Amino acid sequence: MADITKGAFTQDAADQCLAGPFKIHSTAAQNTINKEVAGRRLIAVGGALALTILAPVAGIDDGRSISIISSTAFAHTLTCTGHLKDGNGHVNVMTLAAQPGAGFTITAFNGDWLVVSANFATGS
Repeated sequence: MADITKGAFTQDAADQCLAGPFKIHSTAAQNTINKEVAGRRLIAVGGALALTILAPVAGIDDGRSISIISSTAFAHTLTCTGHLKDGNGHVNVMTLAAQPGAGFTITAFNGDWLVVSANFATGS
């Protein structure tokens, strides 16, 4: 985390506080999210992208947050079988509406990804 008590508050410092800089998924081959890197993922693929992410490790990854945002009109998915909990009893897949701006944020806790916010995204 950036030391915001000294000097100018830079865009880099703001990105670290918010969720990190954007990582852009712009090809179909970029279909895995690295759970080790917190931050924002922007989907810019000209077709539906089926993303996967590994389950977090309890006690090690706890508190790590990742936001996934679509900039395209395709129904993208993120799968983490058994470990993607949306608060509605679903644990496997989050699907984004086929609209730019659809997205969600997940936070790791105790070996699961917990959906903490969603905008035009549903679990299954």
